[in-house]
Amino acid sequence: MATEDDILLGCTSPALDTQRVPLEGARIVAATQTPMALDDSGTTPTPIPKEVASITLNSPSDAQSGQLLIADLITFSGSAPTITAPLGWQLIRDDISPTTRQSLYYHFAGSNDGPAEWKFTQPVYAQGVVLTLDNVWSTDPIDSSSGMTGPKDQVKAPALTTTDDGDLVLVFFATDFAFTAPGATFPDNVIPIVNQVSDPDSYWIAASYQAHRGKVAETDIPSPQLYAVAAAQVAVRRR
Repeated sequence: MATEDDILLGCTSPALDTQRVPLEGARIVAATQTPMALDDSGTTPTPIPKEVASITLNSPSDAQSGQLLIADLITFSGSAPTITAPLGWQLIRDDISPTTRQSLYYHFAGSNDGPAEWKFTQPVYAQGVVLTLDNVWSTDPIDSSSGMTGPKDQVKAPALTTTDDGDLVLVFFATDFAFTAPGATFPDNVIPIVNQVSDPDSYWIAASYQAHRGKVAETDIPSPQLYAVAAAQVAVRRR
């Protein structure tokens, strides 16, 4: 299950800060995970994941009004039910494979925000994480995004093109590997944010900065086990 040890980048994000060009670029201040629900009815020796009709993704209780929240909602099912997002959450992209679906949303935190509950038209296994960012452009924060799905040896987070200087580029990989994993190999040009390797299901997030607008190359964050994957990149504009 998700633990605090999965979050590799703390609120001060010192490693990522060394890449910030310009210095007032967008900044990750927190990553808050929500694990899969468990069936603890006692019908199995140990609790096992169970399908749910909805999931509430946790975000920091101290999130400040105006900070950008990005939700990485990961669901697993043989089909792709309709997802109803919480009020005020906007879809960035929705990448679907036969086993793994990664849906990315954004929302500006408000002083009266309630629990952020996503609802499904049929039950699915679900987990996710919410990233909290500040120093983000307040009207149109998402510059560009890309994504694809498939077997791990055929999938990288696709290249994209940005239109603004100094974007924060987030990389998301969601897999259907449901056992304790050996972990991902992060390339030198990104900073790990989350590395979920416990059971279930493996996913990881990384980030980097792009100094000047233009093409961002595809990114691969491999892991030795076999799995299907949904991979995406999202470029976030600075304030």
